[in-house]
Order: sequence, then structure tokens, then C-alpha cells
Amino acid sequence: MQRRAPGNEQSAQRKARGQGRGGLIVGIALMSLSLIAIAASVIVSAERSLTPLENGLVQLFNLAVGMLGSFLVASVSARDAASDMVRPAARSAFRRTKSLYVALGRFLNEIEARRNALRLLKDQGNLVSMDRVELALDVVKAQVTEQIQTANDAMEDWRDLVPDEVGAMEAEVLLKLPAVQAGENANG
Repeated sequence: MQRRAPGNEQSAQRKARGQGRGGLIVGIALMSLSLIAIAASVIVSAERSLTPLENGLVQLFNLAVGMLGSFLVASVSARDAASDMVRPAARSAFRRTKSLYVALGRFLNEIEARRNALRLLKDQGNLVSMDRVELALDVVKAQVTEQIQTANDAMEDWRDLVPDEVGAMEAEVLLKLPAVQAGENANG
């Protein structure tokens, strides 16, 4: 099984969230700049009349900066709201994917246990053609490994929606399946 290091994925998620927070900060700063420009134009217009050109430029500046700031803040807010809406619905489907993943891991462990039991029978002098047994178990193992890879791909998709849950599940699976990893390392 090919797995990514959970720490690297989590740091990438934190970095992506930080970029979203940066957009929020820039958006708020731009809207604040727009408010400061409005206040400055009010102060100047209290002392003297603004020319139509000055008034138009101040309004154009406020419109552009205010819209850009609003867009940045709305983008971050929409992303967070979408994540909050999708997360509860995604959890139940994620649990099903997790169950499939763990079940396939147990099946892979069982294949390795049967392989070892048959080797032991052969070593005790019983008639077992290990070439045929190895071939049959290798075919089944390839099928299970393919399904595990599909589950891995699904986990990568879920990582975008529920990164904390995926990281916790990966850590749990790594603890529960040491025999699978040892079997893969021994068999190539």
C-alpha cells in the first residue's frame, strides 16, 4: 500500500487554510482603506468643495477597493461555509470508506496467515504444491491490493473535505495493520 505521510498532508492543509486567512486579512484591510478614503473625502469636503473630477476619482477608488475587499472576504467566507455544510454529510460516507479500507486490510492479513499456514503444512511433509498455492494467493492478494488502492484514492478525495478525520484514520490503520506492511516488505 502506498501511503503519504500524515504530517506532510496536515501541514499542506494548514498552509492552504493560512492562505485563505491571508485573503480575509487583505480583504478587511482593503475595505478599511476604502472607509479611510471616504472619511478623508468627507473631511476635505468640509473644508472646501471637491471638484467633480476629485469626487469621481474618490468614488471610483472606493468602489474598486471596496468591491475587491468584499470579494476576498466573501471568497473565504463561502469556502468556510461550504466546508461546514459538506463536512457533516461527508462523515457518514467517509465512515463507510473507512470500514471498507479496514476490512480489506484484515482480508490481506488473513491471506498472509493462510500462506504461512500452508508453508508450515508443506514443511511438515504434507503434500501441498506451494507453487500453485503461492500463485493462487498472489492473484487474490493482487485483487485485494487493487481494492485497497481504490480505497486510498477515495481517502485522498476525502482529505479535501475532512482532513483531520483522514489523518486520524490513517494513524489508526497504520497501527492496526503492521502485519500487512511486514508482509509487503517481505514479498517485494
